[in-house]
Amino acid sequence: MLGNDLSSKSALYGGLAALIPNWYFARKINKHKGQEAKKVVRSFYAGESGKLILTAMLFALIFQDPKIDVVAVLTTYIAALTVFWFALLIRKY
Repeated sequence: MLGNDLSSKSALYGGLAALIPNWYFARKINKHKGQEAKKVVRSFYAGESGKLILTAMLFALIFQDPKIDVVAVLTTYIAALTVFWFALLIRKY
């Protein structure tokens, strides 16, 4: 049973590492929605920079835990990002 708990915890970490930075990015760019283009572009760059920094910080924290399943963390992280990308594609059409 310990293996399942380890994988579950690791998968949660991977999902949060994808969700939290993307939530930050969405909040950052939605602040300037409908404003002049210069502010929108500036908020986009600030949001993307913050997202990258948050992602790096979260992974640094995750890898401090000696009892994680790295494969589960990375698989869930990639799966969550893939869902975001497909959601954008579906929304476009």
